[in-house]
Amino acid sequence: MLYNQQALRQSLGEREHNLETAYELLEGWRSHLPAPLQEIHKHDMHRILDDHQTRHIALSIFRQYHEAIFMIYFPWTGCQSGGRVSEDCRRKSMELCVNSAQVVLAIANQILCLDILDR
Repeated sequence: MLYNQQALRQSLGEREHNLETAYELLEGWRSHLPAPLQEIHKHDMHRILDDHQTRHIALSIFRQYHEAIFMIYFPWTGCQSGGRVSEDCRRKSMELCVNSAQVVLAIANQILCLDILDR
């Protein structure tokens, strides 16, 4: 657990280790997806979005991945995390969340450009 009372009583090192473990598990999950879906962390999903058969599942997996990034890291991005994680961990958390948000916005733009929402 990352946010229960027991987790918040952990040392800074234990907490950061748990965050890293959660990220490694997420990346392990992503790396075992079928080849085209392994790219859900990148800005370009045209190949996947063009395939009507897999679009829904691809977008669902895309959402799950980026939602997990925010769930794991967003609480550690701001000043409220002061002292609970190192400054390096806070910066990494912010970088992962910002990058994830940029990917989500890029894919949203691709969806609008493909005009697939009405289908």
